[in-house]
Amino acid sequence: MASRNSNAAFWSHKLYKNHEGKGPAIHFCTGFKQAEEQAQKFLNESVLGFDIEWEPYKKTSIKDHVSLIQIAAEDKIAIFHLARFPGESTDQLIPPSLRSILESEQTIKSGVNVAGDAKRILNHLEIEMKGLFELSHLYKIVHFSADQPHLVNKKMINLAAQVQKVLLLPLKKDEVRTSAWTRPLSSQQVEYSASDAYAGFRLFHALEAKRRKMDPVPPRPALYEKQEPLVLGDGSVRSGKLPVPPASKKEPVDVDEDAADEVFYDAVESQDSRGIDVDIVAGVPLAGLRITYPTLPPLDDYTPETAGQDGHVDIPKSRASATSTSTSPSSSTSSPSIPEADK
Repeated sequence: MASRNSNAAFWSHKLYKNHEGKGPAIHFCTGFKQAEEQAQKFLNESVLGFDIEWEPYKKTSIKDHVSLIQIAAEDKIAIFHLARFPGESTDQLIPPSLRSILESEQTIKSGVNVAGDAKRILNHLEIEMKGLFELSHLYKIVHFSADQPHLVNKKMINLAAQVQKVLLLPLKKDEVRTSAWTRPLSSQQVEYSASDAYAGFRLFHALEAKRRKMDPVPPRPALYEKQEPLVLGDGSVRSGKLPVPPASKKEPVDVDEDAADEVFYDAVESQDSRGIDVDIVAGVPLAGLRITYPTLPPLDDYTPETAGQDGHVDIPKSRASATSTSTSPSSSTSSPSIPEADK
């Protein structure tokens, strides 16, 4: 059994391999031209995991407020280290293709408190994001509609709790999340930022698969900017303003999105998520009905310095393991397409 202090004890993008045994490619960008080249590879993606990082204490420039932008698709993750780009203006920091992704309503940006990240980008980069998808809304529709409809509201469930519940392993949250993001990144920071964005992508598809299997099938929650209520499978409407009974030990603590200020956006990850029941989801590692820590192959470290000129970082193949949990949680096929009728 892996130690709780080792990386093998936690969920990571490194757990996912394609049929060739390769994990998601990481494109690490520290310059404008490089960022434009890599962002172009994501233009045709319909769903992206999304996250940002910023300096937790020092906030004197645009780069302090938005230091990193991360996007993730099934086979690739891009990390745009804006804090290391030359220049200080939005035009110098955001290449055209990345701006197009951020502003596109056709490209879903999936995450937790994604509206908070979008507000930060609007305030400091003057870019109005569209296509925002709050995972907490879909999570509550899927997990509470049938037996606890009073819990279906627009309060947020933190990312770590959702990963542990749906993807079956805990997400590592330690001091790295409040580290300095304007300096050259360590391998731990790259791992953290890549996994957070990739979690947004994987959670979207895992929760969508669950929603489609519900009977009756509830509509998918609308994009955040639409400000529409949540609708259950029976057609009943749930707003985000309903009173919610105190959470029991088996209910993840949530936070009212309207009451959260900027300090909340990442600090919410420290919320207690103990006692969350675990669902079995096809295509993810099976850890049992209670959270356990399966023995996984060593995760080889990589650093941004290993990236080639195009920003690509090769993720080494994991050593063979006797346990099924160390094999690919993803299938060799691409992520499920999203029928127009479900949008």
